[in-house]
Amino acid sequence: MITLSQDQEFFTPCNFLVKNGGNYEETALVIVYDRNDVTKTGIYAFQANFIKYGEDNNLLTPTINPRDLIVDNQIELTTTVETTLLSAGGPGIFLDIASITYEIVDDTTTIIIRDTPGGANKIVLTGESNTTNHIKFDPLLKQSAANNNWTAQLTTSNSVNITVIGIKKN
Repeated sequence: MITLSQDQEFFTPCNFLVKNGGNYEETALVIVYDRNDVTKTGIYAFQANFIKYGEDNNLLTPTINPRDLIVDNQIELTTTVETTLLSAGGPGIFLDIASITYEIVDDTTTIIIRDTPGGANKIVLTGESNTTNHIKFDPLLKQSAANNNWTAQLTTSNSVNITVIGIKKN
């Protein structure tokens, strides 16, 4: 049994089949993620469809499909206007970013990523013309406040394609 503190959360990025004797059983790969201390993060596999522990550490049946926790979006930027990259997840929902892929079509450019419209720069990406770059965030790039859009903005007009994958947290 895994004991989760109130600062720890989980998400299930995939289910797969494991052969157990002559039978195949669905197994959930569960990642326990601690927002405050990444050293408490771990990966576990369980012979159950979806795993969640309650306050008393008893196994519960979740009310959500783990695939519903993953969000993604693709945008094309051509101007310096701040543009929504990921729409807000709803009241009390954080959207932490797992990866960003960006393709710079024209000239070398700089891309500013913010976790709230008009807010402080969360990350600044640069790249040469005609290149594709991929960043995997491990640990996840945390959103500072719940229920906000992630945005992207170019420092100069250009042509940039951005794909982002995020994880819903509450």
